[in-house]
Amino acid sequence: MLVPKNEPFSLIELIDKIPLEKTGIRNSLFAIRNDVQANSNTQIEYIESWDKNIYIGTSDGSILHYTINKYPNNENKFNNNSFIYYKSECRFIQRKNISDKKPINKLIIIPSESILLVLCDNTIIFLDSKSLNNIASNKISPIKNVLNVCTNEAISSNLQICVAKKYSIEYINFDHGVHQLMELPHNYSNIIKMRCFSNKVCIADNTSYNIYDITNGESISLFSYNQTYGKPLIDTLDENEFMFVTSTAQGMGLGVFISSKGDATRGTLQWQYYPNSIAFQYPYMLALMDDNTLAVHNILDQKLIQTIHIPREIQQYQITNAKLIFNNNEQKNDSKNLNAKVLLYSNSKLYALTMKPIDFQEAKLRQNYRDAGYVLMNETLFDDALEYFQKGNVNPINLINLFDEYRVSSLVTSPTKFENNELIPNSINSIIKRNLDKNYKDIDESTKESFSQAFYENAKNMLMKYLKYARKNKISSGKKQEIDTTLLKLYVESNDKKLYNLIKDENHCSIEESIEVLKKKNKYYAMGLLYESKGLQQKALNIWIKIESKQLEDPDFPGLNYIVDFLSNVDDKELVWKYAKWILNEDQHLGAKIFTSEKNNSLDPNSVVNYLEHHWNDATLVYLEHLIKDLKIENSTFHTKLGLKFIESIIRYIESSRDIFEEIDQEFHKISENISYITFLKTKKENEIVSCRLKFIDFIQNSEYCNSNELLKKLDQYTILLIEKVYLFSKSFEHEKALKILLYQLNDYIGAEEYCHGNQKKWEKQNINTKTPINSNFEINDSNNQIRNSSFTSSNLFLNSVQKKNESLYLILLRLYMKMDNRDLLAPKIIKVLNTCYQELSLKEVLDIIPLHWSLNMLNNFLSRSIRNNVHIEQQTKIVKNIVKGENENVKYTLAKYLEESSPLIIDNNTKCSQCNNEIIDKCFIRTIDGKIVHFNCYNKNYK
Repeated sequence: MLVPKNEPFSLIELIDKIPLEKTGIRNSLFAIRNDVQANSNTQIEYIESWDKNIYIGTSDGSILHYTINKYPNNENKFNNNSFIYYKSECRFIQRKNISDKKPINKLIIIPSESILLVLCDNTIIFLDSKSLNNIASNKISPIKNVLNVCTNEAISSNLQICVAKKYSIEYINFDHGVHQLMELPHNYSNIIKMRCFSNKVCIADNTSYNIYDITNGESISLFSYNQTYGKPLIDTLDENEFMFVTSTAQGMGLGVFISSKGDATRGTLQWQYYPNSIAFQYPYMLALMDDNTLAVHNILDQKLIQTIHIPREIQQYQITNAKLIFNNNEQKNDSKNLNAKVLLYSNSKLYALTMKPIDFQEAKLRQNYRDAGYVLMNETLFDDALEYFQKGNVNPINLINLFDEYRVSSLVTSPTKFENNELIPNSINSIIKRNLDKNYKDIDESTKESFSQAFYENAKNMLMKYLKYARKNKISSGKKQEIDTTLLKLYVESNDKKLYNLIKDENHCSIEESIEVLKKKNKYYAMGLLYESKGLQQKALNIWIKIESKQLEDPDFPGLNYIVDFLSNVDDKELVWKYAKWILNEDQHLGAKIFTSEKNNSLDPNSVVNYLEHHWNDATLVYLEHLIKDLKIENSTFHTKLGLKFIESIIRYIESSRDIFEEIDQEFHKISENISYITFLKTKKENEIVSCRLKFIDFIQNSEYCNSNELLKKLDQYTILLIEKVYLFSKSFEHEKALKILLYQLNDYIGAEEYCHGNQKKWEKQNINTKTPINSNFEINDSNNQIRNSSFTSSNLFLNSVQKKNESLYLILLRLYMKMDNRDLLAPKIIKVLNTCYQELSLKEVLDIIPLHWSLNMLNNFLSRSIRNNVHIEQQTKIVKNIVKGENENVKYTLAKYLEESSPLIIDNNTKCSQCNNEIIDKCFIRTIDGKIVHFNCYNKNYK
């Protein structure tokens, strides 16, 4: 981009249309133009800014608050008839009306205290700088009878201000409250303009300029000015230098530089006309002229270096100093933020002037960095050169071209714009040779060759680092293929593992050239990755399978798991079906993982199961487990198939390791007195056979959809899987068969007791569901006018308890014990069951079963506990009976009271249920609160 030379300032448009007019009632007969504020008398009186905040004071007593919202950049550059400017964005925050008639004379923000000082109608009021709400007067009182006010510009945070009144000047500090530091009298007729720096206050009264010392009240009179040419203009340069604007008799403007002692310090600035307004940003003084030009002078030599022509449509413009910051959110370094210290404004637009033209400064700086990098590279200081290449964003093609062996073929035809710079060398080899000949003349050839190789490796390392940097930045645009292909070559040559990161991520490597390089270096795994990145997945799989099957060698290949992970996440399902067979033949468990991946859950389960179960039983088992445990599929066929696969798997384990199976059983029989068979198996779950059996048992317990009969039929073919039959009999409520296996075949007496403990509640629930009919009908006893439920009486509690004991699993266990030939030897175990489970056993049934030759002393504990429990139940039954009787009396009373208060209810052939619309023929019905007649069953069904 061509940039004008020696033009230090550029403009940034902040606000395109400033809404000066107050909103309110408008005469509907007259249209209001939105694009221009024509015929409006409202003007901007003052602008104050700090950081991102802009406050605009208007002539109608309003304050407008904006914040900067966007950092300007080259994409927002505009040219309006040679008036070049950039665009930022400002967000309107709020408007505050201070006065209906009086203008806002001055605004000063005190950021550290969040205070906005407002001078209006000779009174200073204090607002909160964020909300623009008035600060309570008990915190900061308004200051009245004020002629002018300014800040001490030596203090950047505006904590100190000078307040000019009719007869005195006050110096006030705002650090943690308001503190008056001093107040001194003055003799000025008026104070139209004032600027303060340190202890010196520059003042313009009605006719002349003065310097006032606030420490002692002394005043230095300077020279007069003529108000017919314009208002007085003052600016501060530093503590000891100020500039005052006056005019010649012909109306030419003069900028006079004066020291704090009243002496001239440097040459005078000259303008053709008296300036409208001025602003200063070291070392430039800006003056706005009435001919719509902005003149920029350098105060060091007083020369005019830039003139900005402002379009004629911008009228009533002014400039003022500012303290704005444009934050560049893309840069972490605060030095990249843009500071604007001058504002240009009219009644409709607001611009900021920045001393660093955005594109010129960066382009010039980048060129300087590039030049420095080439100088350092010519001295073989490659690491130092890299830093400057990165700062200067050097064209990566220029660096690639220095290495002959890394040129990619696309460079010949690539439309690359090469940088013209005499500092760019011909090649790295020429740089190294020249430096060796210059600095190492006396060394032998072998040493020189080793030095040359070392320098060359450093240069390649520099190139590698720079290309990594370049591919992440805008400078890679149009050169991505060259960058990535060269990086690939560098990584391959240095055997750098970063090669895989380059290829796995999105890359622009030339496929033909890269494959050739990788093939020469036997980087077959990387070849597959490159094919994958280019969408050639089948080619990638073919290469990886050849590596895994030892047809090709590449130690970097992760192994079979990598292919499995790839097929588990690939979108092309045809590849899954095509290559899964090879994986399954290698490893069934890994092959099943392909189908259990989340990506492949969309595959039809029936198709997958049919595909797997013909050749791969282990894979089928894994997949069925996934369907049932992970996907929660409730298909009975899948549940039953999984059970059958578990059985087949267990049998295969046993057939291959029968001696291990028999050892486990023998070990249990040695310790069966102290532990149940299932608990013993859980201590051996690290064994492959036991682990599979435990999984099957867990499946039996948790599956609600498997066909137990079919699984039992399969187990009947194998007499050794006894504990599995126990759990299947338990599932089908064939508890006697299960207990027989535990007692007679496994000799698992503890297991039999645990079986009863674990299944008694389920057994009781099953008996209730199958044997006890549910009858919700109520009967009315006409003789005693009692309401009772036909399915429940007050004595049912005791009867149910007796019935439960008669059907107890413990009673079945006891009967089976009594049928054993060695029952007398097992007497201690039987007595233990009686003593611990007496609440579940019927005393009568037990006495009928127990052998007559067993002594009463053996049964003493059981008898005493059982009798005590029966007495307790009977007494509890009486209590419940009386409670129910009391409730019955309450119901009778409520019913009688209701019948007294309500009219008789007549039920005839025409009375129908409001729910089912059938006749009320049953003697049990319900009348709802709203008077509807409903069948008892209909009411339970709909209102339960």
